[in-house]
Amino acid sequence: LVVWSHYFGGWVLPGGRVEADAAPSCIQIGSLRRRTGLETNMARHLVSGPYAAASMHDFHAYLVTAFDGEPPQRAFERPVAWFSRGYLLSVAPLKLRALYKHVFDIRDET
Repeated sequence: LVVWSHYFGGWVLPGGRVEADAAPSCIQIGSLRRRTGLETNMARHLVSGPYAAASMHDFHAYLVTAFDGEPPQRAFERPVAWFSRGYLLSVAPLKLRALYKHVFDIRDET
């Protein structure tokens, strides 16, 4: 599931900035809801680490394995779509492709 990001100028995985006083798992739940309208039922933490793309400092990747709702074609004025992993890696903003490949590789190892 991907959303259009005006900030990055391309298709991205749903996400958001982690504030210093917020738990990353809470940010994951809120970001998915805000960006897609879906409610997380179950998610597994995959990886965290530093990443210097634009203003991103640390990232936390989660695999959402259960959710409620059906993603609309647009959520909060942003297009939402289902892409295959390979297609996302070919159209994601260049500065995010290495990060996404890293997350997908970790997902495959677990």
